[in-house]
Amino acid sequence: MRPPFAYHARRVVRFSRIPSWFACLLTGCAATHGSNPPPAPALQPSLTHYAGSPHAGAAEEADELPVDPASAYVVRARLFALAHRADELHSDAGSDPRGGAGEGPFAPLSAHTRLAAAFHGHEPIQPAADLGLAARVASGEPARAWVAELEAAPDFERRPVAELSGALAEGVTVSIALATAEAPPRARVALEIARGAAGLEVFVVREELAERRESAALDLAPVLDGAPLVLELAPPPGDPKSPPLVWVVELASRASDARQHALVHDAMRTEAAASARSASARRARVAREEAHGREIQDAFTALRGMRQARSALVFLSGATGASLAGDLALVVEDAELERFVAEVLESVPDAQAAARAGATLGFVLETRAWAFLTRGMDEEALAPGRLGLLVAHGGELARSVGAVEDVLAGAHDLAGLEARILEENREALEDASAAVRVRARDWLAARSLAPEGYDPFGTLAERRKALAAAAAAAEAAAPAGSPK
Repeated sequence: MRPPFAYHARRVVRFSRIPSWFACLLTGCAATHGSNPPPAPALQPSLTHYAGSPHAGAAEEADELPVDPASAYVVRARLFALAHRADELHSDAGSDPRGGAGEGPFAPLSAHTRLAAAFHGHEPIQPAADLGLAARVASGEPARAWVAELEAAPDFERRPVAELSGALAEGVTVSIALATAEAPPRARVALEIARGAAGLEVFVVREELAERRESAALDLAPVLDGAPLVLELAPPPGDPKSPPLVWVVELASRASDARQHALVHDAMRTEAAASARSASARRARVAREEAHGREIQDAFTALRGMRQARSALVFLSGATGASLAGDLALVVEDAELERFVAEVLESVPDAQAAARAGATLGFVLETRAWAFLTRGMDEEALAPGRLGLLVAHGGELARSVGAVEDVLAGAHDLAGLEARILEENREALEDASAAVRVRARDWLAARSLAPEGYDPFGTLAERRKALAAAAAAAEAAAPAGSPK
């Protein structure tokens, strides 16, 4: 039996170089032979733990994890950058880098994939057994012999990049990853080892832009106190850009440094507990969103039945932030309500899509309400009640159908619509008419947005001074990098 290896402090290594893009890792870029060590990757290696497994997802409870460090396996992960593919190690700097002995112990990832899964967001998509990676794996005694050869290879053949340690208790997954350096990373590839009641499961996981996640369950695993598992991320031959990378992962039943193992075990428990809390909060949020979506869909369906349309519209308006549409539902007669609902249903015919995009539904409701209530106001004056409703929501904007049409044409979402209405009223503070200035100032003041010191009856110089001071104060208060 191979003696257990010594512990090395867990660490995350950061590199300052910006990656030429993760595609160099995923699709690969071969290296040329030389006398210098291969360059370190412009990626971030890490080793983390979470409760649960890649197949079932992060668990929501981590209270049952063992407190005794002796019950946890020791994980050692080493990352190397190679000058050539893993089967082309050389001892002579002048030898031909293409003269390797073949595949050696390595086989394509797809040859050892027993289950592949892929999701884009929450939607399942057709998986690929190789995850789109130029990857190979090796295990058993051939892999152990190859690692011995790697360790004996000269510096110009391989560069040690990182050595990370972890603890693997039952119910925990250790994730050994490479990711782009920004937060959150644009792309990530991980070798994940889960320890369950039935033994070890190994997965290769690829994630992109927090939207696409693919995983491959392997029929290989590192041997406890024995041979390692090796994952090579290599380019196809003929792409001379970036060196191949290999993870060498070993497991031991006990550590030579019990104190260090206890520290890493405590870190594992802390990370697993944090992952469980995060999973619980995420699933609760998803459950709330799904329940809210169902409520929106049910209410949207109820719009089609006029006996329930008024209450359904009030609910939908409140749920999506369409305040004018909500007030419209309360004040218009049944005949007008029926016409408005028909326009909404024509604009959003798909109830399921509307339920999935509440913000879009709110924008449709609000813009339809503005268009509905201002229709014909350029031909005859609106009834006082209707004009008062519009003024309450739009201030001075509501008195001009042309201004309303311009705002509706220029807005693309509910937040943009509200911003345009606010800007119209701020611009009205500079109008030549004192009545316009008073109405705009009162509307802004009702929302605590009136410029400090602004008097709509003041002189032009006084008004401009107050507006300039308000603009300067707003610019100073704006976060760095935000649009002024």
